[in-house]
Amino acid sequence: NSGVIHAGFNVWPGSLKARSNAAGLKSIYSLASLLRVPHRKTGKLVVAFDEDGQKKLEALRTQGERNGTPGLEIVDAAAIRNLAPEVRGKWALHSPWTGVISPYELTIALAESAFRNGAEVRLNREVTAVVSLTDRFVLSTSGGPVSARWAVNCAGLRSDEVAALAGSVDFRVRPYKGE
Repeated sequence: NSGVIHAGFNVWPGSLKARSNAAGLKSIYSLASLLRVPHRKTGKLVVAFDEDGQKKLEALRTQGERNGTPGLEIVDAAAIRNLAPEVRGKWALHSPWTGVISPYELTIALAESAFRNGAEVRLNREVTAVVSLTDRFVLSTSGGPVSARWAVNCAGLRSDEVAALAGSVDFRVRPYKGE
């Protein structure tokens, strides 16, 4: 994980990822401060060198605005040099809410907070069935049954299979190799 706090302008409008970016962006900086997780709002420049690139920046800005990304603006070469003196380009999309965070320390802080608030972590248990009741979930697992008000699906590449056990048939994992 690169630790980028994405502002949400580079994802398909209306998608779960777009909605998650918008919701997360509203709380991540205050949450990180509260949990004392290292983070920094750095901003981001997406640079264009010609008119074709400028049109792509406009499309990204429009997409970001549809996703609820705050503060997006197209800036000129002088503004680029002011924001990042070593960067050159004719125009750039400036995203002031993009940032970086330590994903490892965030994960640990969230787990510690969950534990302090009564969460249990149960590892290495295959979920074989899920019954969703009005007030709780009952999971059949290789380690015995589990009854909980909340359950977090952490099955990774098989999380769509576990989601299907709970009745969610429209969720699919489409893995691909990232950089």
